[in-house]
Amino acid sequence: MSAKEPARPCRVAPPLRSAWVVFLVLAAQSLAVVVLKESHLGAAKSVLVASYLVLLLALVRDLRRPAIALIFVGASLNFAVISANGGLMPISPETLSRIASSVNGNHISPGGPLPFNKDILREADNTRLRWLSDTLVFPRPLRGVPVAFSVGDVLIALGILGLSVTWLAAIMRTRSARPMFNGMADGRAAH
Repeated sequence: MSAKEPARPCRVAPPLRSAWVVFLVLAAQSLAVVVLKESHLGAAKSVLVASYLVLLLALVRDLRRPAIALIFVGASLNFAVISANGGLMPISPETLSRIASSVNGNHISPGGPLPFNKDILREADNTRLRWLSDTLVFPRPLRGVPVAFSVGDVLIALGILGLSVTWLAAIMRTRSARPMFNGMADGRAAH
């Protein structure tokens, strides 16, 4: 690149062709969990299930990418267990007791939804696809509050991590292929 040639912007393919759909899905799920779940449980369940379908359809376009495939499998597992259990992610009383200090689950009876998340309290014997539900517990993440999660959540997190690493590596390759500062292609400042 000569000193007079303008710098080209860094162009790296987005990690997902329909990335805007992910934000739409997150917004819909937030609406369902925070607004609808407390007053319109049936609508919240429908929005959650529909949002997973929309997300899965958006991910299909990029399945050739290993990280997207991991996210797709994780989201599919979550979709399966949520759909099989009436539209919410089941969590057992045993798992809830392991995180109870953060969720105040004492007043929630089995079959009742937990406030401000996608979970519903279900006895293990009354849970379909139990091994896919929120059975795992991360004891103390960054804010010190235990968190329950599913096998699907693990796969989604690994996929997002892989996608981030791949995307950042592509950005670094693109940036290293051109001079760091305009006018300094040969290591000297342009006059």
